[in-house]
Amino acid sequence: MGRGRREKRRDAAPEDWAVVCVLREPPGQVRRFVAYHLEAGASRVHLIFDDPFDPALDVVAGMGRVEATRAAPRFWAELGLDPAIRFTKRQNAALTWAYHRAREPWLAVVDADEGVHVPGGLGAALGTLDPSVGSVRLAPAEAVAVPGPEETFRRAVRSGAARRVHGEAAALFGRNHGLVGHSAGKSVYRTGQGGLVLRQHWANGQHAPVHRMPGAEGCLLHWVGRGWEAWRAKLEWRLAGHGFRPTLRGVLRPLVEAGDEAGLRAAHEALHTLDADQVALMDEIGALVRPGIDWDGILARHFPEDAPRACAPPPEPVGASSPDPSGHHVRDGGSARAGNSCPRRETGYDPRRDASRGDAAIPSDFEPPQGGD
Repeated sequence: MGRGRREKRRDAAPEDWAVVCVLREPPGQVRRFVAYHLEAGASRVHLIFDDPFDPALDVVAGMGRVEATRAAPRFWAELGLDPAIRFTKRQNAALTWAYHRAREPWLAVVDADEGVHVPGGLGAALGTLDPSVGSVRLAPAEAVAVPGPEETFRRAVRSGAARRVHGEAAALFGRNHGLVGHSAGKSVYRTGQGGLVLRQHWANGQHAPVHRMPGAEGCLLHWVGRGWEAWRAKLEWRLAGHGFRPTLRGVLRPLVEAGDEAGLRAAHEALHTLDADQVALMDEIGALVRPGIDWDGILARHFPEDAPRACAPPPEPVGASSPDPSGHHVRDGGSARAGNSCPRRETGYDPRRDASRGDAAIPSDFEPPQGGD
């Protein structure tokens, strides 16, 4: 993959974009994810529910700009997968399927605890790119607790800066540039690229240039440590998979095995909290992001309290098949749109062809902000 051209088109019209996510989250988190991305300008939010009976499906019932896919056994069978295969394999196959049927010019791929943040709007930024650019990479900025009420996120920093900010606790981050979550970021893809196979962070089979958006122009907000209770609830699952770097797993796993909740709380605080002095140091090197999200306003606009949405099965779109034995309508692998029957984009892609491929390695060519060596 090549580095995208930096030249931008002037006076270009904004381009439509959609976002897709494979998720299994509480209803409150689903509301936040949907409301945030609708507010950010997404033309469509495509949610692929890993649990086909997920109660969070009720949250989006009847929303015209939201597409909900129930990943029932029939869905995985149509992708040539066993539902028992590990989550990342299912996720990659589902994301690739969603990409090749997307009708918008661009598709953002993110997790349920992430949000696309581009001041001025992602669509406007995409409209300025050279037509040769095949994808845009957004570097991560992860949520941290700080003194005061303003929601704050930290960007990746060089190892020297991480030691200045965190002292001895910098060892907990390993070689992850002062971040707990991934440092690779996520991508927004121009649709219509035949043969693309999506992964969590980038795609295999892409030959078009990649544009790496400067941090000042946009980033991927990552609520990786959003509160002690949410963090603790997913800790064992993340330890069993690839949710932490080896250095951090080596610290957290013994605490879990020993039942040391006080030790885990202390680790969580060290990883996800900045005091006033640390905030000043991070501000000095330009590594903090304060997006100013009006959560109350966003949620009220997209999920008004005076218009509760009742639980209902997905509407059967034109050309739908009969309900599967579980009673859930299945079309195109289990997908149903609310108030919308646009055709899928045909690219000749067969998801079964690439379902057995392994995950690619995380690239290391991103550019963290200065402030250390």
